[in-house]
Amino acid sequence: MKPSKSVQNAVLAAVHGDEIFDEAKAVQKKDAAAKAEREAGIQSGRAAQIDRFRAALGAHGVSGDGVRMTKALELLVAAPAMSGEDVASFVLKYAGARMSDEAAISAYEQSRIAAAGGDRIGKAAMPDIRGGAAKLANEAKSIYAARRQQTERGNNA
Repeated sequence: MKPSKSVQNAVLAAVHGDEIFDEAKAVQKKDAAAKAEREAGIQSGRAAQIDRFRAALGAHGVSGDGVRMTKALELLVAAPAMSGEDVASFVLKYAGARMSDEAAISAYEQSRIAAAGGDRIGKAAMPDIRGGAAKLANEAKSIYAARRQQTERGNNA
């Protein structure tokens, strides 16, 4: 079993005199001060990083936008020297925003028209799906109803 610190210090004082005992106490005080400073530095650094992340991810235009938040998080990790405000302004300047539902529907519609040869068949042949999911569901039902009528009449073409 290892003797306690007080027993070790008493043995040192008895064998080598008070000067070694005083040196040991001074080293212990320095170690304790260094440990306290290290802990304070860690806490300060942690608080600074939390503030940096909050500034970047909570900025107007970034917060709530999954694409921009992802880019900001990647930049926060890759460039630790950039402040949170700098990361947010960089992301707002260079990262695209998510599309609104209407813009996404329109972009999808245009891509399907182009894929189907929209210039050759004319836009009138493609149904207009702007109006949301309810309108799209009604159009799908009418397409199925028309197909059922064709098969009932014997037109399986």
